[in-house]
Amino acid sequence: MKNLILLLSLLFTGNLFAQPVNPAGDPTHAAANVISMFSGAYTNVTVDTWRTSWSSAVLEDIQIQGNDTKKYSALDFVGVETVTSQMNLTNMTHMHLDFWTPDMTTFRVKLVDFGADGAFAGGDDTEHELVFSNPAQSQWISLNIPLANFTNLVNKGHIAQVIFSGLPTAGGTVYLDNIYFYKDAVLPIEPIAAAPNPTHTAANVISMFSNIYTNVNVDTWRTSWSSATLEDIQIQGNDTKKYSALDFVGVETVANQMNLTNMTHMHLDFWTPNMTTFRVKLVDFGADGAFAGGDDTEHELVFSNPAQSQWVSLKHSFG
Repeated sequence: MKNLILLLSLLFTGNLFAQPVNPAGDPTHAAANVISMFSGAYTNVTVDTWRTSWSSAVLEDIQIQGNDTKKYSALDFVGVETVTSQMNLTNMTHMHLDFWTPDMTTFRVKLVDFGADGAFAGGDDTEHELVFSNPAQSQWISLNIPLANFTNLVNKGHIAQVIFSGLPTAGGTVYLDNIYFYKDAVLPIEPIAAAPNPTHTAANVISMFSNIYTNVNVDTWRTSWSSATLEDIQIQGNDTKKYSALDFVGVETVANQMNLTNMTHMHLDFWTPNMTTFRVKLVDFGADGAFAGGDDTEHELVFSNPAQSQWVSLKHSFG
């Protein structure tokens, strides 16, 4: 009896992982940058068939928690065709798809372009297949495949077939969702909007640079020993400092050194289109007020992988 109970328990546990319990996650790419074949998040193009007559697979249209999903079982290979409305992916950069499998050890994706004549085997067809080996099983996997990886796909203006296949031969099961192509959003290289206005009470602020407060005297916003180019610009009428070709830049208040004893935080807003690391160093000249007088102290903070092409507000404690 104990062995029977154990056997039933194992079978029951195994069945829990035979199909997804939860649907694939929702896509996050902007609809304007997407050509979608199958997703509840976008308007889909016309697909002639999700299982061609020459396919070797069983197709079921199912729902997982109300989410439409394609299920292929006994999969050797399956052809999906858009022959009557061929897709022009010339301006797309990536293919996205979510897949879930309980048993496949290899999953393949092939794109076929019928060429300028729009006809199969017209002499200008191109295709390329990518192989994904040993995918994680019993969990959703999101693929974001650069179209450049389909190296033999010379043309992308007449995509008429997408072919899925894999191992074990004629024995695998795969669930598919969110099959679409997208292009990377073009991020701006300079701010369009000004930094947000500060909200701290002026009585509690020592300001170096802000249109909202009365600023202290700053000797220079680019010392002679700096390695950077400085421009004073305006964004929507808001004064802004722009540093380019930046290695390091020194800003000095030597003539009127700041007493921050009663301050608790440093605030700054920064915007970058390309920096992967941003550093801020504060240097105190000590009681003698002289550089290298023997009582100088300093500390540098490093901010790695800041968000790009958007304003980032730093509020860092002195503690």
